[in-house]
Amino acid sequence: MMIDSSSLVGTWRTSGFWDDGYFSDGYYFNEATYTSDGIKCTLGIGMSERYGLEIDAFISSWEISGDELHITPQKSSTPIVKIGETLITEIWVLNKKELKTLLVATDGGETFEDMPIEHSRKLSDTPSPKICLAVEKFLQYKHRYLRR
Repeated sequence: MMIDSSSLVGTWRTSGFWDDGYFSDGYYFNEATYTSDGIKCTLGIGMSERYGLEIDAFISSWEISGDELHITPQKSSTPIVKIGETLITEIWVLNKKELKTLLVATDGGETFEDMPIEHSRKLSDTPSPKICLAVEKFLQYKHRYLRR
């Protein structure tokens, strides 16, 4: 399958229930914006038995290789996401309205089994600088927002 990377540019919303055992029947919600110069900014909330309430913020680089989406976190609010380790995600569907992906591995050799398919819907064909700004601010001041 040949994938046009320009189809990914814009703002996307993802939400759903995780029932794979890893997140113990948790719920997640995030908005991500993909820029044409290969930057992805993500701001999300997750709730699970294992982690409780989480507010997550990431800035990553992204590229499409064949039918895979490679995402490499540059900044992250959580140690679960490893800086510099590329996440390899299979693209199952990418069109003007929806994105379906499956996280399969990292470039460090870690593999994922029984992960749920992530389904996102496109909110806008235009990347949102407000999401990137919110992520930057959250990463800069997260110690003020979260007391752990």
